[in-house]
Amino acid sequence: MNNEAFQLLSEEEKNTKFKAILNTRTGGCLSNEELKHILLAVSANKQYCIKVYIDKDAFQSALQLENGYRGKTILGQALASYGTSTGELYSCTRPAAIISHNQLDENAVYHLLIFIPPERIQKG
Repeated sequence: MNNEAFQLLSEEEKNTKFKAILNTRTGGCLSNEELKHILLAVSANKQYCIKVYIDKDAFQSALQLENGYRGKTILGQALASYGTSTGELYSCTRPAAIISHNQLDENAVYHLLIFIPPERIQKG
């Protein structure tokens, strides 16, 4: 989402596009309130790699961040970790989202990690 055409859009248009992408990537399994929390936390002027997880263990593994990365919980109850400790998802019945970024590289892409409970996917 970091191209010239996107940069020319208004903030509202950028948020509308980002919301549409989130809806597509999550299969429409996030509520409007959950989407709102995510949209308030992301910057429309940054580039994101969006990864969606439905497996608790895979999400917790992704929460173990590499050296130089920092994570911020923006939705739900999850905690990113550093080094040898394992990330933690405290509620696997609710969605969770974390933004991580390599603080040692200003040009690094931000990562938006989203957990969707399997029950929501099945209800689809």
